[in-house]
Amino acid sequence: MNQRERTLALCVAFLAVFVMGTFAFNWFRGAVDVKDAEIRNLTSRRDTEAYTIGTKGRLARKRFNEYRSRSLPGITAVASSRYSDWLRQVVEQVGLKGTKVDYVAARNRGDLYKQLQFDIVGKGDIEQLTEFLFEFYQQDYLHRIDRLILNPTGKSMEDLNISIRIEAVSMVAVADRMELEPLPSNRLKLEKLSDYTSIISGRNLFAPGNQVPRFVTDDEPQQMTLGRRGSVRIRADAGDRGQDVHFRLVSTDYPEADEIPKESDSGRFSFTPAKTGDFNIVVEVVDSGPGPNNKATKEFAFTVSEPEPEPEREDPLPDFDVARSMYITAVIERNGEPQLWLHLRTTNETLQLRAGDRFRVADATGTIRAISFDTGRVEFELGGQIWQARKGSNLADVDPVGEADGGSE
Repeated sequence: MNQRERTLALCVAFLAVFVMGTFAFNWFRGAVDVKDAEIRNLTSRRDTEAYTIGTKGRLARKRFNEYRSRSLPGITAVASSRYSDWLRQVVEQVGLKGTKVDYVAARNRGDLYKQLQFDIVGKGDIEQLTEFLFEFYQQDYLHRIDRLILNPTGKSMEDLNISIRIEAVSMVAVADRMELEPLPSNRLKLEKLSDYTSIISGRNLFAPGNQVPRFVTDDEPQQMTLGRRGSVRIRADAGDRGQDVHFRLVSTDYPEADEIPKESDSGRFSFTPAKTGDFNIVVEVVDSGPGPNNKATKEFAFTVSEPEPEPEREDPLPDFDVARSMYITAVIERNGEPQLWLHLRTTNETLQLRAGDRFRVADATGTIRAISFDTGRVEFELGGQIWQARKGSNLADVDPVGEADGGSE
């Protein structure tokens, strides 16, 4: 091997060593980078888990302390007694009838707490139940209603047989607590009981849904007379038993619209028309609930006409309900002339009449035609007819005997 070949061999060997060294270095550096990445990843996971454990621990401690403050007394006998007393106080306050409050049992839930069960049975209405639930959720104890059963009774379906199962928690950590102190809650969205009763108590949970009221007035135009007070009468059916309806004037094309009442409970819109013609009136009817009030609207027609001419007035016949109280009590002779005594029992007065005298029976005016002292017979003209009566009779018992020549006024 000459010098040139030896030099070439050395270069090749050096190059091979360099390549192998570079490869080995890159492999080593890659392995180190992988390990560094694993270390960083594990460190990050450790820090994250440590933070999570710390955060959850703080939240758990906070929640545990909150539960401790809301727990019933830790001794089961004390907790069941105090909580039962509180339930009895609430049901008595809301007025439930025939109420029975029972402590049922306690169940161990590990070493931390016990779950106590209570039953309430009684009778009441939806308003009393609403008040009970309001008072129940006004206290922030660790309690809940597990079961609520309502059975309607009575014809109105408004009285309820009520059965309630309640669960409450007694934590071992508060074994030294002997009393159940009031613990106001902010769980309810509305602050006042009246806010709930106005929404709930008017509802009948077991009745069909509230129906829309229906107009039952005929579609024919209603008649009114110019210058005479009258009414446009609207009738409607609420569609549900026990409900009332209220009417409201929506619009009208009658020129004197201000004369028409804007609202009516009876459906009668009374006024005195001052214009003649054909008009329309739009009326809305609203029912009384329960819950959201339903309403309906409809247009009705009415006609205002000129008054008809009054017929000529005729003398009315006597009102015999009044005439029955008018008695001929005596026929006497005074100063040579026969005289009639006519007694009015309704006013306790006596009229002394002679032939030719006028008298009134209710709305009719009569005239004495003749009086016979010997026979006690009296003849008088009344209502365009001639009548005869005797002493002791009343004017309702007489019969006409003929037509008068000219009617009395």
